[in-house]
Amino acid sequence: MPFNLQQPNQETLVDDKIQWDQVHCLHIVGAGGVGMSALALLAKNLGFSVTASDLNESEYLNKLKEAGIPVWVGSHPERISKNAILFKSTAVPLTDPEVQYAKQQGIPVYSRHPLLSMITKKSFCLAVCGTHGKTTTTGWITYLLKTAGYDPTALVGGTLKDFRSNVVIGSGTFQNKPLFIVEADESDGSFLSIDADIVCVTNMEIDHPDHYKDQSEFLNTFYNFFQETITHKGKLFFSSEIEESIIKKFLNDENTNRPTIHSDTITYHGKSYKIGLLGHHNLFNASLVLQVANLLKIPDGVVRKTLLEFQGIKRRMDILFQNETVTVMDDYAHHPTEIATVFKTIKSQYEKIYVIWEPHRISRVLYFIEDYKKVFEEMKGRAKLYKMPIFTAGDNPADFPQWPSVEKELNTILHLDWNEKIEKEMLQFLPELKQKTLILFLGAGNSSKAAKDFVYKLSQKQKLNI
Repeated sequence: MPFNLQQPNQETLVDDKIQWDQVHCLHIVGAGGVGMSALALLAKNLGFSVTASDLNESEYLNKLKEAGIPVWVGSHPERISKNAILFKSTAVPLTDPEVQYAKQQGIPVYSRHPLLSMITKKSFCLAVCGTHGKTTTTGWITYLLKTAGYDPTALVGGTLKDFRSNVVIGSGTFQNKPLFIVEADESDGSFLSIDADIVCVTNMEIDHPDHYKDQSEFLNTFYNFFQETITHKGKLFFSSEIEESIIKKFLNDENTNRPTIHSDTITYHGKSYKIGLLGHHNLFNASLVLQVANLLKIPDGVVRKTLLEFQGIKRRMDILFQNETVTVMDDYAHHPTEIATVFKTIKSQYEKIYVIWEPHRISRVLYFIEDYKKVFEEMKGRAKLYKMPIFTAGDNPADFPQWPSVEKELNTILHLDWNEKIEKEMLQFLPELKQKTLILFLGAGNSSKAAKDFVYKLSQKQKLNI
């Protein structure tokens, strides 16, 4: 192989130290996010007694309550069972009071990796990985297999509109094991803990500079994952977006046949397909759905129905409000490529566009600063751009002394900082507009709440029920 295979950190990625047959109780710290809340629900479904906590209220924490899982907001170490094993999200520091208490009491403390590893080892696992599009593709494949009667269990990194949840609990099996579909997260290398039978790859553009030092390390981590899958006789599928040269590192010529992407259709094995989701980029996501359908010999009518009817994922060009002239949209895009893709998809559909962008992680913005500048320079001729305060996601501003000067540079491209005064002015003039207008919130932190707050105020202003 023309790359260096690197061994993952066995201490953090595998579950060899945990005697799972002796474990009955789990406590999840940082359960208010999409990933950890999903693991909590899956663990409960496997029969474990589960408790969960987070520093903040969230819709995902509420879903755990609804599922009958005892949850609490804030740190309350005294509520943790002495017989539990504690799992914490990446965002939870070792200084967290509940983590500290667990260590003092001799309660084992782990990252999420061993829990995810255990679930995948007990299952026939289909994993979807890639920098962009993995949430949508994971959801789409889940919808395909549900529609086709396979009844999988799935863990997705966003809320599926069709199921109103980020977790789908099913009873389906494949090759005598529970059928499990999982979004494989590369952000911290945790996907190396996944024991996958099928791996679907959307694309591999470098991201997460807080974890990966360069493109080579980023790609090698993916390559390790692919090689591990092949070694265990698993199957690899690559989207039509990925270069042939990369695919041939892992697959021989007869296994590289992929769908062909056209302007608004996709062709595979001589048949043409349309999709229901907006955006040319979703044709590439659909190319993986088609390959999985082909592997499982799912009837063509079911495949076409799936491609046209899948509603997508919340926070992916998600329309929160719409009337005759004004649309408010919320999107998770935070990488410059994702921002450019969203803008390319929507820019021709509106006469006026206002973009409110929330930078995500100082390390990411600094690493991709030239890409962000290029994207916003291209956008500003067509849209008015505003910037929210950066969502640091654990980055310490003191570690990035160059950030203030870079932020000033960004401010020369963006029009204004988003604040209450600007929001109030916009709420005043929007109802009077005659042109078709889009208000687009972009970001992975607080921007979604800002979008929902804006919609609430707008609906109150117009006395509409939404």
